[in-house]
Amino acid sequence: SDSVAKNIYRTIDLENSGFTILLGEFRHHFSPKTLVFQKLTEDDKRSIKSLKLNEHLTQDFPNPPKKIILVVVESLNQQFLSYYNKDINGSTKNIDNLIENYPHIDEFYPSGPYTLQGLSAMLCGHTNSRQVQHEINYKCVPKMLSEIGFNDIFIRGASRYYASENIHFNKFGFNEIFAKEEFDKKFPEFKDERPDLYNTWGFSDKYVFDEAIERLKESPSDEKLFMTLLTVDTHVKGGRCSYEKNGDDPENPVLFSVECFDRVFGKFMDDLKDNELLTKDTVILLTSDQLYPIFRSIPGVNFQTSFFMKPERIPFIVISEPKVEIKARQGSHVDIAATLLDFTDLDIPDYFMGKSLISHEITYPVGQNRNNGYIIIGDKFHSLLLGPKPFRTNKDGLKQFAINLPIDATNEEFKSMIELKAEEFEQENNREGALFKWYYNKYNNLSR
Repeated sequence: SDSVAKNIYRTIDLENSGFTILLGEFRHHFSPKTLVFQKLTEDDKRSIKSLKLNEHLTQDFPNPPKKIILVVVESLNQQFLSYYNKDINGSTKNIDNLIENYPHIDEFYPSGPYTLQGLSAMLCGHTNSRQVQHEINYKCVPKMLSEIGFNDIFIRGASRYYASENIHFNKFGFNEIFAKEEFDKKFPEFKDERPDLYNTWGFSDKYVFDEAIERLKESPSDEKLFMTLLTVDTHVKGGRCSYEKNGDDPENPVLFSVECFDRVFGKFMDDLKDNELLTKDTVILLTSDQLYPIFRSIPGVNFQTSFFMKPERIPFIVISEPKVEIKARQGSHVDIAATLLDFTDLDIPDYFMGKSLISHEITYPVGQNRNNGYIIIGDKFHSLLLGPKPFRTNKDGLKQFAINLPIDATNEEFKSMIELKAEEFEQENNREGALFKWYYNKYNNLSR
């Protein structure tokens, strides 16, 4: 029954079960982790000041957009797009066309390793999702936009209870969450017509985009509307598709689901234009929530998802009429929050880690993979280990470490993990550097 399904999402989900969250809350409130402010030397301060890590530039828009749509695509690596990967031969022609014709950033990186952390970084400008949840005075973008009259809506095809994300979305400040439970009432026949989709991740992306079109058509021209659309059809393993597979579709299940998404998103863009919804008051941002998190043989793809080494890239496109200039050459999830506030002429809070991509020429991609952070300064990748050092010393004084690989790992994947561990070793002493101190204090919201 629906009631049982709801409780399953709440209590048995492996990543963030209800029991795990409850225990985590007890630990946070009754046995909080001891955090020590990292004092910066004068040289450290000069280094941080020269990089302008704490600077937040904005610009004034004569006519700020009234309709803002953030499209977050599940697990979409750049290499899944034929614009970036010539080995897959034009399989994503709609998104390729958008990249060719609208402002985008090629050097764009994830700030989190999974959906919720990616969304938290995008909407709250910070890599510490726990800090965002528990800091009473911390405001995220939806909350700040609602205070200036925006109606904030989150639309997804999966259950609102997955990983207790409904709790987080409420904290972010959304006025409405429209998810599988709401789609069930609107399209009760879907579960019987497509049990292959419904029984995995709920409603397909087509329903999410159709709902967005319907909301935009119903919205008065002067209404301020912020919609976040979270897709699911490109989710592991193998993906899904609302279209029937034919002989021209890719055999690889991941590429098939990506091509399927490209068709669905292409139709969404056509619907926007056909209904005259892509106006001068509308801006659409398209990106991915995370990197595809498993090893899979795809031509031209390198799966480097750890933040110990420079991660692979994800797409970032800004679709608007007229076109908006993106000044930044690099970026990451945390910059999206600052950019959204810049679009709406709001000040960017000091606690935001990201910068506006339309006002800053130089930005610094940052991310957090559980205990391990990173920051990219120009071409230099810096691993910032916030957790315990991952090495042990044997009786001969030699460093030892363990490597965990899937059974079907290739030689290239094994080599990549060896390089990753070598990078960890080199970065072990980086804990005393200015970047580590800045990141540690910013991540834990410590100040003096």
